[in-house]
Amino acid sequence: MADRFLVKAIVFDLDGVLVDSMPAIRAYWTDWANRRGVGPEMVLASLHLTAEELVRKFAPSLDASEEARVTAEGQAKMETGIRALDGGRALIDRLPPNRWAVVTSGRRVLALQHLALGYLSVPSVLITAEDTPRGKPDPAGYLLAAERLRIPPTECLAIEDSPAGVRAARAAGMAVIAVTNTHPANELAEADTVIDSLASLRLTIDHQQRPIEVIADGRADTELTSEATRRIAIAPLVGPLGVRIDELRRRWDPRMAERIESHVTVLYETPAPLELDRLVRATPPLRLRARQVERWTSEPGIFVAVLDPHDDLRRFRISAVGTDDPAYRPHITVLHRDSVTSPRQADEAWAALRGERLDADFVVTELVVYEEIGGGWREAARPRFGLDAV
Repeated sequence: MADRFLVKAIVFDLDGVLVDSMPAIRAYWTDWANRRGVGPEMVLASLHLTAEELVRKFAPSLDASEEARVTAEGQAKMETGIRALDGGRALIDRLPPNRWAVVTSGRRVLALQHLALGYLSVPSVLITAEDTPRGKPDPAGYLLAAERLRIPPTECLAIEDSPAGVRAARAAGMAVIAVTNTHPANELAEADTVIDSLASLRLTIDHQQRPIEVIADGRADTELTSEATRRIAIAPLVGPLGVRIDELRRRWDPRMAERIESHVTVLYETPAPLELDRLVRATPPLRLRARQVERWTSEPGIFVAVLDPHDDLRRFRISAVGTDDPAYRPHITVLHRDSVTSPRQADEAWAALRGERLDADFVVTELVVYEEIGGGWREAARPRFGLDAV
């Protein structure tokens, strides 16, 4: 029988739920315990606590705040093999930004590193050890997440992997799904339901404020289990140029205008998500120019030529894919080739648009990354240019 939850938000634990980091965490704290003359098994049984709580409990003579800072730096240097657990990345990518959060007993620097190593988005609400002095099973972290989401705890669903985490979420008033990534099912019996993997959840989501339906029945959601077969990156058009192109596309290609925003395709294949994000952040916005409407003999559609007067686009593409493809022609599609059903259709569009010049400079400030999964496309990320540019 399926377990069904209707909630306004989902609040995740991080380590052991979204990322497979527990082996690295256990290795570090085992080494720490041995160096401090403490039995490692006792420390490992208390990893649900914050680092400061662990230090106070097992090495009370040390400055807990300073030792917690040092341990976070030590862990950050050791942890390089962390990966996202099955279903985690696809699950959070489907949730609207204001409908999910992460609560972890780890420090913020570690939480951000674990998210980055797992190629996971950073949530708008991220509760770490710096936000609350008490780790799980204290409910403070979950209560604070609900407060910052502006959603009552009783309308949130928590996903946990440890007995202490389950107790914390339940004490906060949340429904709880436990996943058996780090503990057996019998140790997670206080949860409302227990699953083997996040990929076994099925979701019904819209981007309004209606409840998210979460069904746990062991039948995998294909969007959570399928890997992307291809990723592309486009530059959406905004401002007066975007308005004009939108008008042309609604007139000559309304079907495609409904499916995707007006854009320039920047990359037909992308680097790994984390690498692309870092590259975009380190690159200043791209300066381009839209010119005249064109019809190509090799394509049945109608396009607007795009110039790269400052060489920004070419340099960025070389940085991203390692080569300059001479066949690449930056353009804006007005009538897509897949929308052309007859030569007459393209001829009519060309007769109306021939000779039109836009002659508009524009700046690309962000990319939209789309990934192909199971024959369909979905938005995966929106990295912004220049956030880390010097």
